[in-house]
Amino acid sequence: MSLLSDRIVRVGSLSLLVFLSHPSQGKDLKSYLGSYMAVSESHQIQVSKKHQAEQQKIITDDVFQSRLSVSPTWQNSTLTSYAGSVETSEESDTSQSLGLTLSQKSPWGLVGQLSVEKSLDEDDFSSTRTDLGWSAALTTSLRRDFLGSSTRSNQLKAGAHWESAKWLESDQLMSSCIEGINFYTTAYIEQEKLKATQKVLKLAEQSLGIAKNAYKRKLIRKIDSLALQSEALRIRSRFHTAQQRAFESLTRMTLAAGIVAVAELKDPERALKVSQSTEKGVLNSPELRAREYDVESAQWDLAYNKNQSKSEVSLGLEYSSVSGEVLSGSTFNDYKDRTLMLELTWDWEWWNSELAATRSISLEAHKQAQLRLRATRKKLEEEFQDLMHQRTVKAEVVQLLTEQVQLLEEQVREGLRLLRAGKFNINDYINYQDRLLTERLNLLVEKNELWHTHLRLAQLQGHKQEVCLGVL
Repeated sequence: MSLLSDRIVRVGSLSLLVFLSHPSQGKDLKSYLGSYMAVSESHQIQVSKKHQAEQQKIITDDVFQSRLSVSPTWQNSTLTSYAGSVETSEESDTSQSLGLTLSQKSPWGLVGQLSVEKSLDEDDFSSTRTDLGWSAALTTSLRRDFLGSSTRSNQLKAGAHWESAKWLESDQLMSSCIEGINFYTTAYIEQEKLKATQKVLKLAEQSLGIAKNAYKRKLIRKIDSLALQSEALRIRSRFHTAQQRAFESLTRMTLAAGIVAVAELKDPERALKVSQSTEKGVLNSPELRAREYDVESAQWDLAYNKNQSKSEVSLGLEYSSVSGEVLSGSTFNDYKDRTLMLELTWDWEWWNSELAATRSISLEAHKQAQLRLRATRKKLEEEFQDLMHQRTVKAEVVQLLTEQVQLLEEQVREGLRLLRAGKFNINDYINYQDRLLTERLNLLVEKNELWHTHLRLAQLQGHKQEVCLGVL
């Protein structure tokens, strides 16, 4: 492992692997979590999705959409006339024009348009025509987008989608924090298991030394001395296994955060003290809120597509003015035309397979969103109630195991004292020693599970600062 440096430190007859590093990196949970979140791809992806939804919302919120276009055109045409197969005449016409169009939408379904165009038309007979025209038009929908109903549906759909993306980003942030904390606490628990095994191994070697002396003095039987020797070998084997697991978990932890150095991990219990507001909290999961907004977004999308399936009735008002001049030879003429037009249009499509399919898709998407919401609510409510019960039970188990370990430590110390005086049964001492190691390891496992029960409950209640330890 090139990312880690190590050395072997001799402790009596023990070989203990110690990981060395810069003391400022990977030393406590908060500093590690900051490094982990800086490289968390899953959270960064969700942040990108939120920004994408935000940009879509900005587009739909721009209800006063303006558009300015310029259209330069050059055209040359030739007209050739034939009588049978004989060409009788040929005329060439060249025209140039420059158009400028400004369109403006409003949130009430009105569309205004102002167009200005200047054109120059020349032909082979030295005739030149110059036109300057402008028009202003107002158009509104009386059915599909009556008073901007379709525009508002699109706007509300984009807004709901953005809210969903925000809540999903918050949920993913907490999930990534929990994932990073899990890397740290797993490595810490394995480190503590290694220490616990080392302590019991030290006791086992002390008792073995006492047994050897007692055997030389004929105070105990050879079989009892061999039993303690066998027990010491068994614990040493467990120590080497714990050593390997500690190394592996520490390696995974450092690689996950992209750091190259670690030190002895500090106890994360103080950092993981979840706020008391989670003790009697209620389910307020960001994932559930996101699903609610997904239903709302699908609902507005369905409303928009239903509107588009309607026949269209539109009302238009247009005023146009064209003025120009014609120069033909030495004759000059000018003119001006004005037009006012009121138009009522009814566009009724008997059948449009694309719109029908789109509406059907929207309907199914709305049903799926409702089903996902119900399934998510049911799943999270069950998990929330289960975790609330688990937290109470696990807290009691941790308390009982703590007291039990303290009693076993006292028993082993007393047993070692009696063993030294030759007044204690070897098998009973081995049993106490084995139970001490087992209960110490069980206590560490239960503590780790209790920490993560707290964190998951805080996530289900939407307590982002507690879950991410105030790092972000």
